[in-house]
Amino acid sequence: MSSLRCAARRVLDFGREHRRGVDVAFALFIGGNSVVGYLLAEGTASERGQDVVGLVIIVALTALLTQRRRHPLWVMVATVPLEIAFWVADYPTHFDVFPILTLYAATAHCTRPRAHVWAWTAAAISVYTVVALLGVLSPEEDLPALAFLGVLVIFGSSAVVGELVYQRRQRVHDLEERALHAEGERELLARQAVLDERARIARDLHDVVAHAMSVMVVQAGAAERLVDQSPDRARQALANIQDAGREALADMRRMLGVLREEGRPVELSPQPSMDDVHQVVQRCIESGVPTELHVDGEPPVRAVGPEVTGYRIVQEALTNVIK
Repeated sequence: MSSLRCAARRVLDFGREHRRGVDVAFALFIGGNSVVGYLLAEGTASERGQDVVGLVIIVALTALLTQRRRHPLWVMVATVPLEIAFWVADYPTHFDVFPILTLYAATAHCTRPRAHVWAWTAAAISVYTVVALLGVLSPEEDLPALAFLGVLVIFGSSAVVGELVYQRRQRVHDLEERALHAEGERELLARQAVLDERARIARDLHDVVAHAMSVMVVQAGAAERLVDQSPDRARQALANIQDAGREALADMRRMLGVLREEGRPVELSPQPSMDDVHQVVQRCIESGVPTELHVDGEPPVRAVGPEVTGYRIVQEALTNVIK
């Protein structure tokens, strides 16, 4: 079943890519069958025999049929007098398909306003029906009303089927347009999300690096002053510098993980929260800045955004104090 679908899809794709050639081939097929039917038809004594004029009319109808997609409305209108001339001349022929195909093409392929298309289509169907009612199709016989109704139904049905095909094609086109629009919106949102994430990473890098560098500068200055007077305290200051540097590097690696090449592992960790403020306070104390942390009451229901923002505010404030 899937192979049949694939084959049908390939045929449809080929038809779309070579639409002009397919139209010409289809018109030649219909015209060739009409010529063969015309030449082999056995007319009655009252019918006109085959001649060059009849062949010229069929060739003209075939040529018009090659343009049924490009100029569907004009092809339908031009077909009407040629068909009537063929009927009035009383040429022997088999069932004629040119009116059916051109009526279908008019409603299926014409992109003009539908009221305009159906006005011309209804006029063409009316002319065909009136000609049938006048007895042109069968001058020697009294056709019943059911036969005229059949003519009307056949021509009308071809136009209705064309309209249904046109409406379905429009719905498919609208769905494709919506899909393209939605895809464009998704790409825009994704691009905006990337920009927002880059801005967030830049802010976090600033906070982390500024705080760590401030601590390291203060500790380095303290170590320089204490290296001769108190070597133990100088070594502690140097250890604090190492700890601050390692923590800053770890935070930078985590934040820059999203910028790694695709497919490489990313080290993930939770975002900082207000519960981590005591670490910043402890770092300030180790830097020689007297700092106290007081927590009053129970914490409210927390969200990631406010938690990170609160942590960064405290971190930036203590960084400024250290500076």
